[in-house]
Amino acid sequence: MLHELNAAYDPEATRVVLAGGAPLLIVPLDVTTRTSLRPADVDRLEAAGTPLATYLGQIVRPWITWLAERFGADGCALHDPLALATLLDPGVITTRSASVDVELHGKLTRGRTVAWDPRLLRGDLRLPDRPPVLIADDVDNDRFMPLLLDRLVA
Repeated sequence: MLHELNAAYDPEATRVVLAGGAPLLIVPLDVTTRTSLRPADVDRLEAAGTPLATYLGQIVRPWITWLAERFGADGCALHDPLALATLLDPGVITTRSASVDVELHGKLTRGRTVAWDPRLLRGDLRLPDRPPVLIADDVDNDRFMPLLLDRLVA
């Protein structure tokens, strides 16, 4: 299963998108949660002195502080920024190809996305005929964070 929050909120819309045949890249939570905006990154934002960077630093610092106090986290995950960064530099992630659908009816699984490689599955499974999509399976933070921060402080 892929952990994808947007699909959980509107699985019917997700199914329409997945069945549409357009080229897709899914950047799931298990990849985006490997990113981290840390206090030193916030320092850099605030030091830039631009209105945007200053504002971002001011609004994110309390969140990072709360995550550290509550969960011992050293920063906050960057879900949407990572998805956007893949448009600027596809090399910030590695991907795999698979067919994907979303569960609509399961009592415990509604809204869960499921990926499979039809070439590897055998047996009597009745899987939907879906074109493969790209799925991010890892992130290069040493490439991603400078890409993001350089643009935010410019």
